[in-house]
Amino acid sequence: MKNSKKTAHKRKKRVEAVNDYLLNSENVQPDLGKSGPFYKALRKILLNLPEDIMLYINEIWFVIENEPILGFSFYNEYLCHGLKLFPKKLRIYTIVLFHDCLKLSQQALIGFIACQLAGYFSNYRDTPETFEKSESEIIEEWGFSKELDAFKKETNFRSD
Repeated sequence: MKNSKKTAHKRKKRVEAVNDYLLNSENVQPDLGKSGPFYKALRKILLNLPEDIMLYINEIWFVIENEPILGFSFYNEYLCHGLKLFPKKLRIYTIVLFHDCLKLSQQALIGFIACQLAGYFSNYRDTPETFEKSESEIIEEWGFSKELDAFKKETNFRSD
């Protein structure tokens, strides 16, 4: 009984953290509507990421561009002046996704976003969970292998 209460409490805290991230308009630009495919995919990913990974999720912002390209990501360091929330230099990893990625099936979109997040943790943020691991290994550990396979199949993506 005690463990189920503890698990339920942890799950509730996770859902609160995910909702807070998704409702924070700065983390996802532009606002595409909270019921759209991007938010559904990102929500599923965030609800299933390991605890230690969630500690760093606010370092990541998503930008959806209206260009006819599938997507890419890049790292940027922002210096925020005069904001109470960010009084010092703040490093933000911005994942830029192009609008055409929203045409993917939900499963493939989850795989694509998970791949971009794994890229961040593989290349820019070492955690005990991701240290010296490839993006594919990280995605597999997170439980998104089927979604990554769907992405690769729909886009003829090769990672050789």
